Amino acid sequence: MLKTLTPFTIESQLAEYPKPLIERPEIIPVEHYEAIKNAGGYLWPVGSRTIDGAAQHDSDYDFLVLSKDRIPDVFGKLGYDLLLGGAHYDPSEGRFNSWRLGFVNFIATDEIEFVKRFLVANEAAKRMSLKSRNDRVTLFQAVLYCRVADEPKASVLRGDALDGE
Repeated sequence: MLKTLTPFTIESQLAEYPKPLIERPEIIPVEHYEAIKNAGGYLWPVGSRTIDGAAQHDSDYDFLVLSKDRIPDVFGKLGYDLLLGGAHYDPSEGRFNSWRLGFVNFIATDEIEFVKRFLVANEAAKRMSLKSRNDRVTLFQAVLYCRVADEPKASVLRGDALDGE
């Protein structure tokens, strides 16, 4: 957990990384955005919707959230459900919590180093134009956890699944 989190902390420790949002994305209701910001949260858009051509029509809108603590009470009061694994980000590994409501997913952490790694992985995925979900999972697993993701399922190797999934 961070001792303090101020605009100076963000600017000094994350100077070479993408800047956090300064305006509310349309997909996030005003009261949700304000509650997260009032709790000291800083948000970054991440995931397939930030990569040209990677998102499907039903893809989530993912946001990385850095705050002094993971503000579970805020997400809970707003109606978001805590996700418990089963994704390529593994909440059980302890560095973040993932909260979902509808098509909005918040990856909440209180660790600047996790934010740096996550933003590096997302930026690399953007620069490499990784449209394949399996490729993005492999990249995020490597950058976040220093491990290679499990092999894709046989159906993916046969081409039964869409490449962008």
